[in-house]
Amino acid sequence: MNSPDDTTVVINPHYNPDRRPELDARSVAFVHLQKCGGGTFATLNSAFCARFGFTHVWMSGAARFPHDCGELYNSVFEAERRNFMFGHAPLHVEARAYGAIDAVTILRDPIERLVSECLFMNLSSHNVATTIDELIDVVGQRIRRNADELLKGPVLVKNYMTRTILGNVDRNEPLSGSHVDAAIANVANDFTLVGTLDEYEKFVRAYLVRYNFPSVAFPRIHSQGSAERQFEYRLRYDELCKLFEEFVDADLELYQKVKETEADRLNEAIWSDLSEFSLSANAPILAVNERSKTRAGKLLGQPVELPPESSASVVLDFDHAA
Repeated sequence: MNSPDDTTVVINPHYNPDRRPELDARSVAFVHLQKCGGGTFATLNSAFCARFGFTHVWMSGAARFPHDCGELYNSVFEAERRNFMFGHAPLHVEARAYGAIDAVTILRDPIERLVSECLFMNLSSHNVATTIDELIDVVGQRIRRNADELLKGPVLVKNYMTRTILGNVDRNEPLSGSHVDAAIANVANDFTLVGTLDEYEKFVRAYLVRYNFPSVAFPRIHSQGSAERQFEYRLRYDELCKLFEEFVDADLELYQKVKETEADRLNEAIWSDLSEFSLSANAPILAVNERSKTRAGKLLGQPVELPPESSASVVLDFDHAA
């Protein structure tokens, strides 16, 4: 549900205010794939942790392949275990060895994700490109000189989503159909919920229902920035596909398969507990910030609350892990 001023409200019609969210004896490990809406999802969970007294940890860094942070994983999953754990790392792989940890993640159209990453890197002073037109020109020149030159930076990785879901593949190792099959198997076997950015609200609603979190209001995610850029991006999507397809061929296959298979799981998560829950007129709606609170209150015509300002959290740095 979107208000005219770009606030998204996701309603949990099954929320039971008389029952605590189900994270006291469990943990959620969020595999934060870059430029897939994960920052917003982490913000939602920080608000939930503050509201209900749960703990959370941000595992910073870890933008390298393969991931080799065994001691840090062990620390997070055992000695310093939190209710909500998130980072740019394949947490689902290590979580297999520990009980009561649910892995979740969000995927994005690979062409859109790579374009977004290139544009984001410009904001981070990597100076890849400032517009889609410039991006096409710059990348085209690099491909003509050396197809690998584009992806030598610290972030850009060929078939980034597939490599992260696999968890233990070097950034320069060629991927085959068997790698994609293994990644698809990991999605099915290792994750409790997997969403896509183009159905973000459905993913969030399934998450709220799964753990009995209240309805939530947050700033709407803008795909590709401004409305003008979104329009330009859609007009030039085929051109971008041709430009980037060799960098995201495995990701495209993985993404399409996930969209086909995970939709049913999200629908089941949303509706399976319908008989157990009932919609309460007094159920709280939680906003992640003051702006979302104001906008959602006007949209819904009922009070919206903010979480406490502080919660038990910690940051662990992958980049300095032993």
